[in-house]
Amino acid sequence: MSLGGLSLKSTFVGIVLTIVAVIATSFRLCVRARQKRLWIDDAWAAIGMISNFMLLIADCLYLQDYERYPQGTRIALYYMIAQFFYAVVWSSRISILFTIVRLTIPGTFFRRVLISAAVTFGIVWALLFSQLWWLCETESSWKAQPHPQCDLGRGVAITQIIIRLSTGQKVRVLSVFSASAITTVVSLVHAYYIFSGGGLKEVMAAIVEASMSLIVANLSVVVASIFRLKVEEDSPSTPTPIITFGSQPKKRIRDPLATTFTGPESTPIVLEDLSESRPHSLKTGDDDEISFDNREAKQTNECILVNLPLPTFSSANGFKLFDHYQRYLGYPRQLCSTPAMSIHIPLPIPSHPDEASPPSALSEKEQTLYNIVLEHFSAADYILPNVNQEKAALVMDEKFWLSYECLLRYLRATKWDANEAIKRLEDTLKWRRDFGIYDKITPQHVEPEATTGKEFLFGYDTRGRPALYMCPSKQNTEESPRQIHYTVWMLERAIDLMGPGVETLALMIDYADKAKNPSITTARTVLNILQTHYPERLGLALIAHLPWLLHAFYKLITPFIDPLTRLKMVFNPVITENGLFRTAADAEAWSTNSASRVFEPGQLVQEGWNGSQPFIYSQDVYWEALVKLCEERRSRMAAAWHRIGGKVGTKEWEVKVAVRDETMNVQVDAENVLVENGQLQS
Repeated sequence: MSLGGLSLKSTFVGIVLTIVAVIATSFRLCVRARQKRLWIDDAWAAIGMISNFMLLIADCLYLQDYERYPQGTRIALYYMIAQFFYAVVWSSRISILFTIVRLTIPGTFFRRVLISAAVTFGIVWALLFSQLWWLCETESSWKAQPHPQCDLGRGVAITQIIIRLSTGQKVRVLSVFSASAITTVVSLVHAYYIFSGGGLKEVMAAIVEASMSLIVANLSVVVASIFRLKVEEDSPSTPTPIITFGSQPKKRIRDPLATTFTGPESTPIVLEDLSESRPHSLKTGDDDEISFDNREAKQTNECILVNLPLPTFSSANGFKLFDHYQRYLGYPRQLCSTPAMSIHIPLPIPSHPDEASPPSALSEKEQTLYNIVLEHFSAADYILPNVNQEKAALVMDEKFWLSYECLLRYLRATKWDANEAIKRLEDTLKWRRDFGIYDKITPQHVEPEATTGKEFLFGYDTRGRPALYMCPSKQNTEESPRQIHYTVWMLERAIDLMGPGVETLALMIDYADKAKNPSITTARTVLNILQTHYPERLGLALIAHLPWLLHAFYKLITPFIDPLTRLKMVFNPVITENGLFRTAADAEAWSTNSASRVFEPGQLVQEGWNGSQPFIYSQDVYWEALVKLCEERRSRMAAAWHRIGGKVGTKEWEVKVAVRDETMNVQVDAENVLVENGQLQS
């Protein structure tokens, strides 16, 4: 093959691959700029794109008609090719590393390792940059060649192979972006030509490797954006955060690369179109069949007035709902519905059976550590450190929050390190003030986020945990701090609705109806808040109807989630007409083992989850009912807390049992409630 033929082919390959790499990078930068999510990884990708373009120009000048240039220009072109090659390859690798860094939680060990790896990559880049000069300038005979090319020798090739194949973080990157195996193959070919003095073949391999490295660095953003465009036709414009819980690392270190911001429901019974007779709409359990014959219905020209049955838990699970409690909180026994109108009222809180046990006793060592934490916050002169002296004392809401169970949650999250638990508790107390848990994040503030029902509370699983549903396809607002506020507000309401002995919730995420990809920035922010300030609050996370690409995304972020949290996450759980199960094996065991069931049908929404409750979100009715329910319950728990003693370390169990027992003795007559223009009318 002639020199000219090889040069033409090399130039053609270089032009095609460079154009593809530039298009991919430009697309990535446009997507990130439009989403206002440009970060360090995008800056490195931009550096790689510019370097790749300069590499192509130098390559074209070097390979085509080089005879017309002075010898000094030819030497300069060779140096430009070599150095721009390093710039493309290593900036692409650093970009990939920072893409993973942005997924991690600030202050974690793994994040520090990744940043250290990025610094190491920069050092190696500088080493190769310098190595080229000292090798080529030490042995300068190559400069007299018609087509000058320095013999780099085995030293450079071995250095590149060591960094390429033996770095632990590179292995992690390859496992995340499997397509980068192509760059590894090409880089090995490039190293081979360096070994064997491949001449122009070495230049060609360098062009291919540089362009492929840049393309691979952009794959994660490009593929995610293509998928987002595909599902965007019938869904809202902004993704919903994916929420997980766990334990934050023990040492909290300020991370200059962190982008986290920390400033500034419940299912109802649905009656719909009863004139067309849908008896299944009011069925709340297998033993509670409702029909128009036994409903004692009275029809008028304006509406149909029906007696509403109380939903109940299966006796096999030991739960019972209290009629008096439901009436006390204003839940109607009779509802009026007109055609095409539905009613949504949150379900009452289940009570544990009388034989349920309070929190188990601590071991001697655990009790000692607990006493250290309790005495610290119970001291008469205690004030929050590094807080304005006038506001440093704890207020009643904060003392109520510092319950027996709360102190234990933080001790467990810090592996029973009393000093670290105290530090994290104080950090959370400050965060709750700054974030506005008690005054800024009000129902009025977050209500605009709730108009579509993208998050709602409905029912309880068989262990009494409130279920928080998330529907990404119903996202209705642009990405903003208020989205984070709304998620935290809903979490606080789920905590309000936890019964005696319940400290965790069940998270239900449904990706049906062309749900959109989660925002990594929002997801990481929420994850950081929950792992830091809500440890040990997740009981179970069920993620249904997950598309394969999103499943791959979850697999990508799984290594950055607390190991204990990962065990609680179930992807695409088995959903049958009889209820929700953890696994197929659990479903098969249902006939003999009722404990396999996660939800009773009467406590599960029908849409997407095959429960018996035909839930359709109605903002006007649902929001008012949820806010009233939670305000009533918080007020009653605060009153019970004061009666019990009103001090730090009071057991949540005792407070909630007192509220439960008091509620059972309340006698309130049932009310007839009409629905007019979407509003409950007494």
